Amino acid sequence: MNEFLFLSELKNSAINVTIIQSLSLLILNVSNPVIIYYLFSNNFINQIISNDYECDDDLIFYYINFMKSLSQKMQVSTIQFFFRNYDFPLLTNSLKYYNYNDPMIRNTVRNIFLTILKCKY
Repeated sequence: MNEFLFLSELKNSAINVTIIQSLSLLILNVSNPVIIYYLFSNNFINQIISNDYECDDDLIFYYINFMKSLSQKMQVSTIQFFFRNYDFPLLTNSLKYYNYNDPMIRNTVRNIFLTILKCKY
């Protein structure tokens, strides 16, 4: 997992798109709760979410969809893994794109926000 973090910090758009696509597919297709706990528990996901990505429209689309897949897998038992140092990176980084010029991204961000609010703490 540390290799993904190292590669995501290289500021290469093609590498970042591949990492985010791979993680999105992995998270969406995992149904075993033990594996979900492992993926979320080591603060790796929060570091990927908090990474500053360059404003490439293609990358932003995959990044927002990645956060949407994370919000859909979030449950009462896994919500504690999304907090980091008094911050909630999934919410704060998705809200950066709340007024984005593309309506598809805006709607996805609003969907993420509503999904997070729907989760019972």
